[in-house]
Amino acid sequence: MVASLAWLVGWAGGVEVVRVDTAAAAMEMLSLVDSLERRIGLEEVDTKKEKVRREWWFISVSLGARLALMNGSFPRFSPQDNPAACVRSDLTRFLTYAFLPVFNAWLLICPIRLSYDWQMGSIPLVETLWDLRNVYSAAFYFLFFRLLRMALRKGGSSRFRVLLGEDGPKILVSLLFISLPFLPASNLLFPVGFVAAERILYTPSVGMCILTAHGIDRVQRSLPKFRKVVLLCLCLLLMSFSVKTWDRNFVWKSRASLFESGVRENPWNAKVHYNYANLQKDLGDIETAVKHYKIAIRLWPSYSSAYNNLGALSEDMVEAEDSFLRAIKANPQHNGAHFNLGVIYM
Repeated sequence: MVASLAWLVGWAGGVEVVRVDTAAAAMEMLSLVDSLERRIGLEEVDTKKEKVRREWWFISVSLGARLALMNGSFPRFSPQDNPAACVRSDLTRFLTYAFLPVFNAWLLICPIRLSYDWQMGSIPLVETLWDLRNVYSAAFYFLFFRLLRMALRKGGSSRFRVLLGEDGPKILVSLLFISLPFLPASNLLFPVGFVAAERILYTPSVGMCILTAHGIDRVQRSLPKFRKVVLLCLCLLLMSFSVKTWDRNFVWKSRASLFESGVRENPWNAKVHYNYANLQKDLGDIETAVKHYKIAIRLWPSYSSAYNNLGALSEDMVEAEDSFLRAIKANPQHNGAHFNLGVIYM
């Protein structure tokens, strides 16, 4: 089973490694799974050595191709993409980056509130040690590494034997699926252009499904009296996730439904208000568009595009000029604001 899962992850990574950030770690999973195979003795020594060489060769070529596509340098991001990457306080950056995997894990486990965008202040910075979110971070990492340690020990102590039993390798593979594909997008290794996104949880969701299925199977076998209760809980879980999936399909059905859901589910995000304002402008509802442009500016005072579009909708030339000047002040390279300001001065 371990070998099959390893090649499955490797195949997926080979297809996606040059297209998405989350696939960059898929190849590394192969080598870690090989270490697991050596631990439990699933392969001959010669076969293992050849396989490891082949995997690392593929990793090197894939990452080299990726760097070549990026002209040999890492991308740079603005504060609106990744606010924590631009703060001066090392403590704030560390605490925020430590919390982001916790936030993404919560989206994976309990996807009650989903959004197509999490930029521009959607997740406030963790600036002090007294922030309650630090407790969530500490609990998350403690449980994760505790479970990982138990998996490596093939079952661990009696307290965890119901969950892990003698199937430590299965648990370890599940944790690898959950953590490693997410690692390049976690901001823990290097800054990326976002803080959270549903798309980076696709592969980790596979590991979560494996882990959940294994846990349910162990509980049923260890506690047969509660078999019906476990099955009932499983049915409720499947129904709730199915309903959520059905609902998200309608959300992504059109531009209007997507932008409306963003304002409803993530009202602290300036970008979703900006997108919704653009939608209303295209539909001819200028009053609503102006309202949401102003909300976007209030949430993100240096939002140059919102200033520019607000000025374009203003009937007062003085207000329009002020909006264009603010847009240029926030972003001197904003060509649209320069053009619109020039039109006023003609």
